[in-house]
Amino acid sequence: MFWSLLLLSTVVSAVQVLLLALAARAIAKSLSFEETLYSARVGFRLLLLASLVLAFVRPDIAITSDSYEAGTLKGVFDHRNLLAFVSVLALSTVIASARKRSPLLLVFDVGLAILCLLFAQSQSSILAAVALIMVWLAVRGVQRFENTTRYIALTGVSLLGGAILAWALLSLDTLVGSLGRDLTFTGRQIIWDAVLQEAGESPVLGYGWNAVWHDDLPLTNTIWNITKFSIYQAHEGYLDVYIQIGGLGLFLLCILILSTVTRSIRTAVRGAAGHTYWPLAAIIVLIVSNFSESRFVTPIGLLFLFLTYQLSGVCPAMSRTMSGKADACRVPSGAVSKSRAAGRGACVE
Repeated sequence: MFWSLLLLSTVVSAVQVLLLALAARAIAKSLSFEETLYSARVGFRLLLLASLVLAFVRPDIAITSDSYEAGTLKGVFDHRNLLAFVSVLALSTVIASARKRSPLLLVFDVGLAILCLLFAQSQSSILAAVALIMVWLAVRGVQRFENTTRYIALTGVSLLGGAILAWALLSLDTLVGSLGRDLTFTGRQIIWDAVLQEAGESPVLGYGWNAVWHDDLPLTNTIWNITKFSIYQAHEGYLDVYIQIGGLGLFLLCILILSTVTRSIRTAVRGAAGHTYWPLAAIIVLIVSNFSESRFVTPIGLLFLFLTYQLSGVCPAMSRTMSGKADACRVPSGAVSKSRAAGRGACVE
């Protein structure tokens, strides 16, 4: 707030972030893991179904008419990329709860999510969907092992995945060039260069949370003059955080992400039910999606970041308590608070 270009905007947005964090904590405290997953799954289903219905009833509203994105589906959302993002989150809930679903409803939800994802034509969201499926397969494979062997297998899978990622990054020019695309995958290099150039003027603290993308702001106009067109986000979540709250804010965000990933992997691997995979799936979607969209600075992105962090700390033993047998949770790193709802057996670290 003290160095923001727009003090009032930063104060309002900071309060919004705090409320989103409190909302995520309230959800994790008042609902069981399965109840949260069920609520999200039903909510996503209604949104995606409404988007497809609206495409038939009012295509002038649900179908994008802009020349650049003409013919893509945005449904009930204001942009196709947001529809694609919600579609991948919906797919993550379906995968996480696949074991306890009727085959017919499972096929319906998967088909609904895939249709919306394909019609939205968001390559970054499609990549996120592929990533979460691959990680799910790896987690399911690791879960077959017992105790020490499980962690050895997890380490092996992590090293293999890291080696593949390192090879892909080193060969990125060749891989992307063979597809006829640039390194942004989306043609947004000019936007990223402009944002990086201006962010370099205040690399530590940035220009203020939600104090960059505003009309008549000199900083925004400078970026627009470089890009030759108006934009209201950096189209890269990490870069958007960097220009708004600097390297310090980006560092804190990375700590939160790393902590969430670590907790999510532990919850997914130790869990006895498929739904314990959901926090890991959700954080994967967020990490990948933010490479080409600024989800970390939007309400829905922040809410799911905070909610994923909260759920990633839920003791996986609760996945076996739905039958009424509450297993003991051992959380070595600190205090454990039991869920107030009887019979849930959820332990939150």
